[in-house]
Amino acid sequence: MNNGLWGPDKAAFDDVYNLADPAAYWQKLAPLDYVTPEIAAGFYRSLLGSLAVARGRGSLKLIDLCSGYGALPMMLNHDLQPGTLHRLYTDPKRAALPTDTARVDYDRNMLQRRKAAAQHRIAGVDVADKALGYSRAAGLIERAFIEDLEAAAPSEALAEWASDTDVIVEAGGVGYVGEASISKLISASETGRKPWVLSMPVRTVDTSGVEEMLADYGYVVERSSKTFRHRRFRDSSEQEAALTRLGEFGIDAGGAEIDGFYRCRLLVARPSAEAAAWPIDALLPAA
Repeated sequence: MNNGLWGPDKAAFDDVYNLADPAAYWQKLAPLDYVTPEIAAGFYRSLLGSLAVARGRGSLKLIDLCSGYGALPMMLNHDLQPGTLHRLYTDPKRAALPTDTARVDYDRNMLQRRKAAAQHRIAGVDVADKALGYSRAAGLIERAFIEDLEAAAPSEALAEWASDTDVIVEAGGVGYVGEASISKLISASETGRKPWVLSMPVRTVDTSGVEEMLADYGYVVERSSKTFRHRRFRDSSEQEAALTRLGEFGIDAGGAEIDGFYRCRLLVARPSAEAAAWPIDALLPAA
């Protein structure tokens, strides 16, 4: 699960990324303090709220790329405290339940009590069929599209969903997918109705191809001045590889990755007219 944009020596989580139950995935990531879905969701919810008001709607239609177990949809459509993802999937009471079905019911019941006021319609896109199956069963996504957009065109059903999608979101997935996936979804959108693209790429990922593609489609791409924690490095070799990679990009990691964490940045891409109408500093003064 590394298409080359990440660089060498990155830890792999393939063995736990596509299971019927997310618990093993989150248990493996727990010591690494993986927080990107939670951080991204805080910014995304603010931007989605502004866009919904501007378009006169209470909720929006989204595509979540590299959706996996639905962590980002969970945080977008529910009022949850930081750390909820780790607490839920490492909860001994949940673990003691006898079947995957019982655990899905447990999750659905918990989430039902914490629904946010705005309920965005979210489709998950990933190659991980079991992970998407969990997300759909738990009510985190409305539609599940098991597709590899890096290698193939979107299905007719996904293209139809993308035709009037308001926003494409992802949180740490760029590097596993790139401009091929995003461009195919944008190409499927209706004329004059291009979706916003909200991304939280890790700084060791080369996003130049994605940004150039977005510019070719008439988007204005804006990045946060601040960096945010993604997860801890697995070990010193992963950290050294990341620091070397940043040096190749001409990025000074002082005060950031040297603290033992991968860092990510918020990337917001919007059609030029909307970017001019709604300055990003007014929408996200803290970014």
